[in-house]
Amino acid sequence: MDKLIMIGLPSSGSIKDGTVEGIFNAQREGFPWPTILKTMTGPYIDHNQMKLVELARELKATHLMLIETDNVFPPWGIEQLVESDKMVVGANYNFKTLTPPGCKEVGVAPLIKLWDENGDPRNITMEELPDFLSPVYSIPLGFALIDMKVFDRIEFPYFINIWRGKVFTEASVHFCEKVRMGGMEVWCDPTVKVGHIGSYAY
Repeated sequence: MDKLIMIGLPSSGSIKDGTVEGIFNAQREGFPWPTILKTMTGPYIDHNQMKLVELARELKATHLMLIETDNVFPPWGIEQLVESDKMVVGANYNFKTLTPPGCKEVGVAPLIKLWDENGDPRNITMEELPDFLSPVYSIPLGFALIDMKVFDRIEFPYFINIWRGKVFTEASVHFCEKVRMGGMEVWCDPTVKVGHIGSYAY
């Protein structure tokens, strides 16, 4: 079966012009697979992501490319993730703050997480960011490609923010944990440079 990529944009109601430009430029560059572009708008991003999975199933997409509406990326970025041939793969982008939680130093920090000595997720510094396609604990889901077969191998709900005692686990981290519990790996390709737009691209 040929690939059919559904680009899904979970949105709270607005989209940055750089995100629109990135999607347009990816198509203009001659994207080699058929694509469908769908948005899902509502106040809860995790709920919008869930609805996009349902829609991708209805449309018989082979892959769901999640792009949040405050990210900018190179025109070849989506294609490179598809060509990596991974079940779950994404790019890094940074916290929209100069004081990320758990970081000792002020400055930009990646949103991907690696393992600590106990096997739990930990934030990393830019110096620790891998410089090639690598397995990681978790990726942010604002620029992430997911093979639709993943959703047959993990439990519903796929995306949900949860509390474990006093520890908050964001939906992207929880999703990646489910993926690995399903016997699959989560990969990050840091060569795809993605900007996370706040007051400027962090």
